[in-house]
Amino acid sequence: MAGKRDEVTIAEVAEALNISKTTVSRAISGKGRVSEATRARVFDYIGKGRQDAAAPLRALDPAASAAPWALRWVASHKNVKVVLSGMSAEDQLDDNLATFGDFRPMTDAENAAIRQTADVLRSHIKIGCTGCRYCMPCPMGVDIPDNFSIWNKLGMFGNKDAIRQQWTARFPDAEKAIHCGRGGKCEAVCPQHLPIRDSLAKLQTELDNL
Repeated sequence: MAGKRDEVTIAEVAEALNISKTTVSRAISGKGRVSEATRARVFDYIGKGRQDAAAPLRALDPAASAAPWALRWVASHKNVKVVLSGMSAEDQLDDNLATFGDFRPMTDAENAAIRQTADVLRSHIKIGCTGCRYCMPCPMGVDIPDNFSIWNKLGMFGNKDAIRQQWTARFPDAEKAIHCGRGGKCEAVCPQHLPIRDSLAKLQTELDNL
């Protein structure tokens, strides 16, 4: 269901702000040429989660996008021999080439900033679902990972209007958490040992009350 996925959220932001989806994507990722004014408009619309999380990183290097931080963190581990990065635009290629053309291992201060950013991101997450889909298919037709995905978006970005629109107008009613029969098959196979049944009940109430 494309209507439930991240692309729809990007499209909704683009439509609301009268800018392209590419511009929204670049503003969120920190890659590409996007003015600070436009970036601020995007974050104002979707919420402050990622912007706040990146504050420790921006304090050390305001010009760096998110990609160099991630790639340098991975490549700085001694047991990592190869780093793969997916790219969909030339500016992303340029960014990655710049990162590895003059590679700098992470410093202690930078690793501390990464940990601070990770802590902020974790604090916004409603449930630690990785989207592995081992819990699927649900006998009752509930799309468990997608329910958790939209719930986590609420926690991460805090934009109730956007999430309400996605939940009420785009998420199929037949796949919502309310249909959970509490059989427990999903919890038995969840690699993260998540309290799926209780969490589905909680998210249904929270999203219905937006």
